[in-house]
Amino acid sequence: MAASEPLKRLVTYLGPPASYSHEKAPDVFLSVQTGDATYGVVPFENSSHGSVVYTLDILADKLGEVQDVQVCGEIYIDIDHYLVGFGAGKHEEPSVPGDATPTLGSPSPRRPRSQPLKDVSHIKRIYSHSQAFGQCSAFIAVYLKGAEQQEVNSTSRGAELVAQGGDATLAAIASKTAAQVHDLTVLAKCIQDRDDNKTRFLVLQHPSSAQHPRHPGPSVPDFLQDGPSSTSWRQGWKTLVGFTIDHRRTGALADALNTFKTNNLNLTSINSRPSQREPWHYIFFVEFEGRLEESGGGNVHCALRGLESCTEWYRWYGSWKNRNNRA
Repeated sequence: MAASEPLKRLVTYLGPPASYSHEKAPDVFLSVQTGDATYGVVPFENSSHGSVVYTLDILADKLGEVQDVQVCGEIYIDIDHYLVGFGAGKHEEPSVPGDATPTLGSPSPRRPRSQPLKDVSHIKRIYSHSQAFGQCSAFIAVYLKGAEQQEVNSTSRGAELVAQGGDATLAAIASKTAAQVHDLTVLAKCIQDRDDNKTRFLVLQHPSSAQHPRHPGPSVPDFLQDGPSSTSWRQGWKTLVGFTIDHRRTGALADALNTFKTNNLNLTSINSRPSQREPWHYIFFVEFEGRLEESGGGNVHCALRGLESCTEWYRWYGSWKNRNNRA
């Protein structure tokens, strides 16, 4: 390569084109692990529907396939969901406009934020990702409560299936871009339950991409350089760790969490997933404010030493700049 030739960087992300991310999640991790991609981007959590469990399951890495993947950044994206498909004539008001039927499980159902632009009474099946269904539950409960919900691996894949089917009884919850790519009609727009609906994505890299494998600061991707970040030193960085404990030992989880309190580290999220080692055994994911210092000192380093003494296993997944401008 000539000295003047710019460095080419490949970024992989989850899902087909026009989805909110690209590629299959395991493939994203593996492409970073093998060096085929400089960065990977995977969804981590949604502000209204919670954690993306398949990302957590890959981070658990029960087969040891992605041991050299670390988190180097985060991205927050506003998510607007659209109901897309084929129109079936002029717009007709729903029989119960704006209100869902109360049930024992939901005696006071939420009102949806938007109404259909066109008649949707003909829709019998909806394709989308499980996260999208959860984020649009109020609209579905009012206007699509009789339709079958078919989960697929991405919102754009749902739009693709509707386009391939060519059947007016099919629809998808997807992005506006997906409707344009697959030449579908927008039947309703911004149908998510909340207008502040956001999804947080983690940016992945191989440790060899960093100046120091425990010091990700200099290797922040170019596409994250200009985003908002917290100005507080403590809140300016986040760190993610995972660990397992001996569930038979009383207070084992409390001891592990107390390590963060002892070292004055504020937790921002806690998740757990089956470890797949044995039934009812879990891996815990803890995210907190702070960073692992290159010098090997500091509060985070002390907390990791504490985890080493009170857990069966732990893993540092990375430290990165906090892009949540609410902090």
